[in-house]
Amino acid sequence: MNDFQVIEQKLIEFKRKYYLNALIRGSILFVALGVMYFLCVAWLEQWLWMPSAVRQIVFWVFTFVELGLLVYWVGPSLSVLLGLRQPMSHRAAAEIIGTQLPEVGDQLVNTLDLRRQNQSTELILASIEQKSKAMTPFYFTNAVN
Repeated sequence: MNDFQVIEQKLIEFKRKYYLNALIRGSILFVALGVMYFLCVAWLEQWLWMPSAVRQIVFWVFTFVELGLLVYWVGPSLSVLLGLRQPMSHRAAAEIIGTQLPEVGDQLVNTLDLRRQNQSTELILASIEQKSKAMTPFYFTNAVN
């Protein structure tokens, strides 16, 4: 396996960890806001003694809000992890990694741009190999908080 393939494999691992982190964060927010909303509604019900029709409206609003939170926070990352939706491109992942790991910076983006070019001269291939070797010691998954 050449050095560029190692870099691509690290990018794939980064994207997997990124979406798994987003799924965990979204699930925590979904559950936390759901519990807070439920406790507020239960507290209001205890103090206001709402009629049956109002309680039904509150129940359906709660259900739709929870579904909306599920679709907004959990749905996108879960759909990528299940393969229902395309993950971010290597370039977008490289830009995120570049902001989190200043040692890599634009070098990863430049390497991907060189690889994407249609020309395969010896100079471009040597540049790709050189930049790939320089980035091999870095673990891109460390860029995910």
